Amino acid sequence: PSHDKIDSVIVNPASGGTVLLGSDVTINGNLNISDANDVFSLNGKLLVIKGVVSGNGLFKGSTTSQLEISGSGAAPTLNFLSTTSADKTLYNLSINRNSGATAATLGTALNIEGTLTFTAGNLETVSNTLTLNSNASIVNESNLGYVIGKVASTRTVSSNETQNFGSLVTIAPDYRDWE
Repeated sequence: PSHDKIDSVIVNPASGGTVLLGSDVTINGNLNISDANDVFSLNGKLLVIKGVVSGNGLFKGSTTSQLEISGSGAAPTLNFLSTTSADKTLYNLSINRNSGATAATLGTALNIEGTLTFTAGNLETVSNTLTLNSNASIVNESNLGYVIGKVASTRTVSSNETQNFGSLVTIAPDYRDWE
C-alpha cells in the first residue's frame, strides 16, 4: 500500500499537546519530538523512520499502531507515553538498520501485540521490559538482529500444548533476569 513520504518532521505542538498521525507515513530524514510534554500519536497508523529520532518527547502507540525503524544514522531511543497500557503498545515493530549493531533503544517499557520483526540491527531494552502480549511473537531473530535485555510474556499453557514465541534466541543468558 502506498503512503506519504516526507523528508524531516519537527513535532512541537503548543503547550505540550499531541500531534496525531493522519495516514501511514515514511520519514526519510529526521524526526524531532521537541519537548518532554510533546506527544506524537501513531493513531493506529504505520510510521517508518529512516533517519534519526531526537528530542525529549513521547510516542503514543495503540494495539493497531505500527513502527518501522530502518535507514541509517544514530540509533533512536523510543520513549512511549505510559498513561495507559495501550499508549505503550505497538501492533508490529520492525527493525532494519545497522546489521549486528544497536538499531533502537527502549527508553520506556513497550508491549508488542503482533510481531517484532528483525531484518538487521538489535533492539536494546536497557532497564526496561519488552512484553510480548499473549499472541505476539518475534520473527527473524538472528545474529544480524535480536533483542538485548528483558523480554517478558504471559501465556496460558494447557498440558501437552506448545506455545510459539517466534524465533526467540538466547545469547549468553543470565537466568536471574528472566521474568
